[in-house]
Amino acid sequence: MINVNEDDQFYISEPFVSPNDTFKIAIVASDEMTDESVKRISPPIEPQVILEPIENKAPKVSIIGESRLMSSYGQTLLLKCSINGYPAPKTVWQDESGTLLTSKTAIKKIPYEFISVLEINNITTNNTFNCKASNDLGSDKKSVTVEVKTFFKVVDISKDKVVEYNKKGTLHCKVNASPPVNITWYQNGKEMKIDNDINFSPDNSTLIINKMKPKMAGKIICEIRNGMNRKIYNMKLSITGIDAPSVDKKLTQISVSKDASVNIPCR
Repeated sequence: MINVNEDDQFYISEPFVSPNDTFKIAIVASDEMTDESVKRISPPIEPQVILEPIENKAPKVSIIGESRLMSSYGQTLLLKCSINGYPAPKTVWQDESGTLLTSKTAIKKIPYEFISVLEINNITTNNTFNCKASNDLGSDKKSVTVEVKTFFKVVDISKDKVVEYNKKGTLHCKVNASPPVNITWYQNGKEMKIDNDINFSPDNSTLIINKMKPKMAGKIICEIRNGMNRKIYNMKLSITGIDAPSVDKKLTQISVSKDASVNIPCR
C-alpha cells in the first residue's frame, strides 16, 4: 500500500486483476490500543474501461507537493511524483550524487497515469532528490530540494571556578543544537575520563566533581562538536582549603657534646 496523501486518505494498492463486473473492496483494520477490529466496505466500483485508442506518449513528470522542503534533523519524509506516459515508463529516484534509492511506483489511472513514492528515513543533510521516468519515446525528470534545519544555541557555559578540597562541584557546557552534539572535556590538554573523583552527566554536558583534589586543578576545555559546528570553551578550575607546607626556621644551630645523642626537630 502506497500512502499518497494521508490527509485525504488517498492510498494506492499493489496492482491486482479486477473483475469485469462491478465489485466492492472490504477494508479490515485493528485498533492498536484496544485490538478491536474495524471493517469497512467501499461503494460499488466500476472497472475502468478504455474506450479510446491508446496513444503512445513520452513520460512527463511532476512533483506532488512542494519542490523545496524544510525538514527537521532526523525526520522521515515522503516524496511523491506523478508520471503521465505510455508505454508504462520506468521510474526511479536518485539523490544529487546519482545514487539510486528504493521507491514504490503504482498505477493511478490506466493506461497513462502513475504515482511514485520515495520514503526517506532519518534525513540528516541537505540534498536534492530527482524523480526520473523513461520509456522508448523519451524521458523526463523533476527534483525536490530538501534543506535540513540546523541551530546552535548556547544555554549554560561555566566560568572560572574554585572548589574546596574534597568537596563537590560542577562545570557546565550546555547547548541546544540540531544536529545533536558530542561533548568532550579536557584537563591541561588531556581528555578527562570517569574515575572515583569525577563523573559526567548522561549527555556529557556537565562535569561532576565528586571530590576535589589538587591534581584536578588547571585549565579545563569543553569541546562541543556536531556535523555543522565546533566550539571550544576554556575555564580555569582552582582548589581552595589546602596550604603549602612551611618549615619553622627559627632553630638554626644546636650545640652537643662529642659522641652524645641528639634530636633535631623539623617543624
